[in-house]
Amino acid sequence: MMVVMKTIEAASETSEMKSNVQLEVFKSVEEIITDSALVSDALDEMKKYKTWSTNTFQSYGNDVQHYSSFCYNFQIEPILSNANLAVVSKWVKTQKEEGTAVATIERRLASLSSIYRFYKELGILTSNPFKLIDAPVGEKKHHSRDLELRELIEVHHCLKIMEEDGFDIEPTVRLMVTTGLRNGALTKLKVKDVKFEQQLLIYNVGIENYKHKVQVFPLPPVLLTLLKKHIHKNELQPDDTLLFGLKGEPLAAKQLNRITDKICSYLGWKDELRITPHGFRASIATLLHERDVPRDAIKFLLGHSTNRDNLDPYIRRNKKHLNRLRHELTLFEQEIEEGVKALKKEEGSTEKNEETSLYVSSSPSGIEPKKMSQQEFASLLKVNQELALSLLESNLISIQS
Repeated sequence: MMVVMKTIEAASETSEMKSNVQLEVFKSVEEIITDSALVSDALDEMKKYKTWSTNTFQSYGNDVQHYSSFCYNFQIEPILSNANLAVVSKWVKTQKEEGTAVATIERRLASLSSIYRFYKELGILTSNPFKLIDAPVGEKKHHSRDLELRELIEVHHCLKIMEEDGFDIEPTVRLMVTTGLRNGALTKLKVKDVKFEQQLLIYNVGIENYKHKVQVFPLPPVLLTLLKKHIHKNELQPDDTLLFGLKGEPLAAKQLNRITDKICSYLGWKDELRITPHGFRASIATLLHERDVPRDAIKFLLGHSTNRDNLDPYIRRNKKHLNRLRHELTLFEQEIEEGVKALKKEEGSTEKNEETSLYVSSSPSGIEPKKMSQQEFASLLKVNQELALSLLESNLISIQS
């Protein structure tokens, strides 16, 4: 009888333990997070209910860390209830005084506002002070302008000169220009994503949620050859990072900003002439639009979502877009190559001891324009009107009567 009672008691304890474990597993966020919880803990708990990518969560985490560090510097505990208009306003003012970009301040405010909105809707918080504070007005500068074909020719010529100086970034920049891929996507590309036989680049973000994205890009011949040489030169393996940064190492987050800054420095592009990585994305879309490429094809280039298990039928279904884009990108690439050759030829004709700027957008000093007959110019107009007019406007050619 004693043995039976002990067995029943043991079974009861085991059942109770299981019940407690189940209760703990299904414990709701309202029971875990209160208004006295650290903002960082609130973010960790919130993540369980979001379909965020690793990069998105890291971005939120960095913004929360910045806010928490600010609080500690002013002897304020970074718990949910301690955020008020005065604290958030001081946080924004401090960032402004440190010279933080307005876009960065706006992003940080948006990140914290998202967290506070989540817990306000759950009834854990009564207000969202991050939503009520604005970033500094009138200081936000937009440098993501669209580049014209002439300027893209200058960029590609600049890449050749930078390579001579030890900055071998042509594959990275060309792929950025051709695909319009964003920074995060470019850093994730692997060697195996280049399908040489199909002349395609396949970007698979690899996140199993509703934002799961696969993008397919047709690669024009010069870029394909350049990528092949890059892979062979660096002895890259299929799972290696495809693209490199300024230091000749695998491309990492935010390095595209440094690359574009370096290009702007070489070209002497300052203030409103400056360009950002996003400017290249906008440029390829604008140039394709100017070439009368259908809007659906441009949207296809800039991003579509599909199931990776259905990739082959997806490619076949969009073959029309791929063929049109491949044709236009190949023509675009040819025009870039012709423009670069023209600039190199004119550069080579300049006397070595003569001081000239790397580029002057109009009427370069010290460079004699190439003489061209009216018939030759008319032929060039037929082949590529935009290039012909750009060379004429830049005083790189002169028409003889």
